[in-house]
This record gives sequence, structure tokens and C-alpha cells, in this order.
Amino acid sequence: AVNQISTKKEASVRRCCRVLGQRKASIYYKHKRKNEDAQIAAMLKGKAIEQPNWGFRLLFHWCRNQGKPWNKKRVYRIYKAEKLNLRSPKARKKIKRVAINPLPAEQINQGWSMDFLSDVLLSDERKVRVLNVLDECSRKVLLSFAAPSIKARKLVKLLQELITQKGKPDYIRCDNGPEFISRVLEKFTQENGIEIRFSQPGKPTQNGLVERLNGTQRKECLNLKYFKTVQEVQRDLDIWWNSYNFDRPHSALGYLTPQQFIDKNQNLYFKAVAA
Repeated sequence: AVNQISTKKEASVRRCCRVLGQRKASIYYKHKRKNEDAQIAAMLKGKAIEQPNWGFRLLFHWCRNQGKPWNKKRVYRIYKAEKLNLRSPKARKKIKRVAINPLPAEQINQGWSMDFLSDVLLSDERKVRVLNVLDECSRKVLLSFAAPSIKARKLVKLLQELITQKGKPDYIRCDNGPEFISRVLEKFTQENGIEIRFSQPGKPTQNGLVERLNGTQRKECLNLKYFKTVQEVQRDLDIWWNSYNFDRPHSALGYLTPQQFIDKNQNLYFKAVAA
């Protein structure tokens, strides 16, 4: 409007601004934000491509270190507009477990506890997994099996062989490992009428008997030497768990061995009910 009046009336811009109450500085001001915004966006995108794990704070202070005195809010607005914000990984669905009875079984072969233990081979640093199954009443080691990998189907096969030898328990206690929460194991236990008692996440003491067994096994067997093959691990485990069952006194059993406790308490054997 000032420019139009100044042209038509041949009056100075200064006089027109005074008459219209317009600040003269606004007439000569040139908007530069768009150009600067493009420059900010280019710098942010270039650095984000180079450093894809950098978030806003690192990018903003990097710009400051390059001598750019841009306002933090302005840089953040462009950062959001360019969709450079880091994508947070989706939170894993938490497993909700109801509180279970932490007390061990009162009858032999009524309840089992099972858990995995890991070790590393000296030859090629491959991991070895050890599956331990324990009778909660007698504290007897029913199985200590080592393999490079034990998937759910292999776990079910081992449990089936164990049930054939020892009989069916009333329940099996375990944590929330991927093999234990698998549909394969769920189907197997349902078909055999066996209850799975999961410990609550973050509460390993609810499966404390086998956790203690793991610690004893690691101290008395796995930590004593370096193993080159899985066969060596299994050989030493077989020697150890035989000694654990038949020679090693257990304080919770009145310093009897697990086998002595079983021999002394034959009347405590659990009689499984057919499913």
C-alpha cells in the first residue's frame, strides 16, 4: 500500500509511512527465513544420512559447532518437519504371569524344575547350552544334556524320553525362555496332562532349586576346565551329575545324597493320575 501511494502521489516513502502510521523498516525488510530454513534442512538431512543414529541434540550441537547461531526451537521445528526423528523400537509385549506357589513338591517325582545353562567352547568360541532337569522333592538331577542348540522340538523329545524312564510328573516349573513358552511344549504338556508353572518375570527365586543347581554345576564342573568339543562337555556332565546324585551330601536333605533320600523315602513316590 505504501509503495502504491508513493508511486501515484509522487510522495516519498518516508512521508507515506508517517501518514499511514507504518514503520519504514518494514518496507525495506526482506524475508530470509525460507532460504535459511532450506539451509538448515539441508545440513540436518546431510548429517542424518551420514550419522543415522544421531538424535536432535547431537545434530543441533553439531550445527552450533559449525558456527551456525540458529535458535534451538527453530532447528527442532525443521528437524520434525523433515521427519528426522529417530524411530523408537516397539516395546515387546510383556508376559504377565500370576504368582505361583514357590514351595517345592512334597513327593518324589511330583514336580520337576528345568532351566538352561550356557558355556563356551575353547576351540571356536561356540556356545554350548546345557538343559538341567531336577526333581524338586529329592533334589535328584534327572537330566543334564549339552548341545550347541536345544530348540523346542528337541526339548519335547528329551522330556518324552525322561517321562518314559521316570514316569509323568504333576507339573514342571520353568522360567519364560523362548523354548519354554513355545506352542510345541504347550501342546505336549496338555496332551500329557502336565501343568507348566512359569516363574514371574524378574523373579528367578521362584525357580530357585534349579538355579542353585546351575550354580553348583558351574562351580564344580564347567568352570574347572576349558572344553574343546560338546562331547567333552557331555562326558564331564555325566560324571558330575552321577557324583551329585550318589556321592555328594545335600544340606536340604539332612546331608543325605539325593539317591539315599529316595531309597529312604520310597513311600513318598508320587503316583501320576492318567490324563
